[in-house]
Amino acid sequence: MLDDHICCNCLEGMEERGLSIKVLRCVPMGERHAHSLLRIDGDPEICEELLANPPELERDGMRIEMARSGNGTISLLVINEGCRLSHLISESGCFLELAIPAGDDGMIFHLLGRDAEAITDFVRMAKEEGYAIEVISTYEKREWGGLTFRQERDLRIAFDLGYFDIPSRITLDELASKVGCSKSTLNVILRRAERKIISDYLKGAK
Repeated sequence: MLDDHICCNCLEGMEERGLSIKVLRCVPMGERHAHSLLRIDGDPEICEELLANPPELERDGMRIEMARSGNGTISLLVINEGCRLSHLISESGCFLELAIPAGDDGMIFHLLGRDAEAITDFVRMAKEEGYAIEVISTYEKREWGGLTFRQERDLRIAFDLGYFDIPSRITLDELASKVGCSKSTLNVILRRAERKIISDYLKGAK
């Protein structure tokens, strides 16, 4: 999706500095305004440097407020006066679960909809507004597998970005940077999630 007013695009050069940035919440306000909660993860020293010298936004109608939320983690509030996308998500009956940058000119959005029609409505409405959208995957969320929110989220991101493709389209190091944790932590999360899914499958196959 290409849009100068998508809040993840308000800060440039994050990946070059070894930082990952993701949208955790996005609330439409008024006709076009939106407030977004973002999280930046990375090397604690680089995060401290960013806090000490906050970047200046060059885009009109956007401002940010930064705060330290943990060792190597920054919470970021973006006040956006020109966010049409957040309104389309809300109007279609969907909810933003997570958004992360993908490459130089794209974003991966994880949306929850009350049903398949809500997702379809969002895609249609966004395309009518001129957004370039490719649906990577859709699935029905069920109470199965016993996965935690973090396990299911990271497993879905890994799947969508091609980590399980043969050959893989993304390395574990690259994937860890995307989700904002260390390589070893992500490896444990994915292996535990895989074990739960395989265990449930084998039990059902008896």
